[in-house]
Amino acid sequence: MKITKIVSVFFIAVIIAVAGALTVFASSNTSATVSSNGKVTRGDSITFSVTINNGSGISGIAIVPSYDKSVFDLVSGEWVITGGLMPDFSVENGDGVIAFSPAKDINTKVLTFTLKAKADAPIGTQTVSADVIVTDSNGNSNLTVTAATVGIQCKHNYSMSDRTYLKSEASCSSPAIYYKVCLTCGEHATETFTYGNQLPHTPGPEATENSAQYCTVCGHVIAPALGHTHNYSSDISSDENTHWYGCSGCGEKKDEGAHIFDNDCDTNCNVCAYERETTHALGEILFYDDNSHWQKCSLCGEKVSEASHNWDNGTLTQEATKTYSGIKTYSCESCNAEKIELTSAITNNKSNPMFVIIAIVEGVIIVTLVVLLVVYNRKQSISNVQEDDPDPDENGDPIQDTNTETDS
Repeated sequence: MKITKIVSVFFIAVIIAVAGALTVFASSNTSATVSSNGKVTRGDSITFSVTINNGSGISGIAIVPSYDKSVFDLVSGEWVITGGLMPDFSVENGDGVIAFSPAKDINTKVLTFTLKAKADAPIGTQTVSADVIVTDSNGNSNLTVTAATVGIQCKHNYSMSDRTYLKSEASCSSPAIYYKVCLTCGEHATETFTYGNQLPHTPGPEATENSAQYCTVCGHVIAPALGHTHNYSSDISSDENTHWYGCSGCGEKKDEGAHIFDNDCDTNCNVCAYERETTHALGEILFYDDNSHWQKCSLCGEKVSEASHNWDNGTLTQEATKTYSGIKTYSCESCNAEKIELTSAITNNKSNPMFVIIAIVEGVIIVTLVVLLVVYNRKQSISNVQEDDPDPDENGDPIQDTNTETDS
């Protein structure tokens, strides 16, 4: 192996001096592995990792990627292990070196390098490896390396002109379906395209008034139902919930609607002849007027079970006198209604001397009251006239009219 990069670090000079001899002094357990994700497309790049396994007391490492230069170009390289002295990687020379002081044990990834597949790289499997040299207390050794396998893939250029790969035959619902094919490598994709025309439908039974004609293969509607002119009845039909006018040909309903009632106790729909059963909500209270009593529905207010009062024999609540009539109260035996009737006053017996005397006394009293009333009214008039006289003189006496003659 030839290392062309000269570095001032001592261990690099040692490696260069003994690299041709390939003297193996390192532990037999120390090895290296080159790995990648395993796939790359023409014209794209792929990165490889170099890992040293079970290395002890290592003071220097030199790595030269190994690959087919007609398939790949080296793009870059980078040491990823830390703590090294003057890590260096040359794309031009295709190698990298690093030193450690003091020496260290290594069992990890140390370097990555990136290769780019050429645009005309052969499609298939390629092997990528590396020459790995380590310097330890025993000297320099060229490690055994496990290479990486990478697949070169075509950068597909799919076309719909190639109908090599058929996915499904034409049918009455779709033309034939084909997979797209790469013009470069001939591989087919998962994407598809259609070509040609779909097959004609296979008609089923002819369309009728209520049924369409369908394709027996795919179910496509070839011809819609013929339909008909509705012949709606002039008589309204009904059930317990709605009413409607029905077509005599197909039974279709027109102007269907819910029944309409005046209130919760109304039994007859206002639109149709439907009659329902209802029950009034009656309380225990009896309503009444002068003539009758009844129960009243709390839902609709209708009078129920109205009947005339059933009067009892009456109770005398006030005795009659010669002046006033008596009062007799009657009660309805079915409700709280009451009525009163007046009884005749006691008839005077004018042949009785006592009644005559009483009549005379009553007449005298009445005449006396009338006379007293007249006198009172006269005095009241005189008082009002005095209030209309002129203002009094300085002594408080009324001023006399000088033109008035005095009594003789």
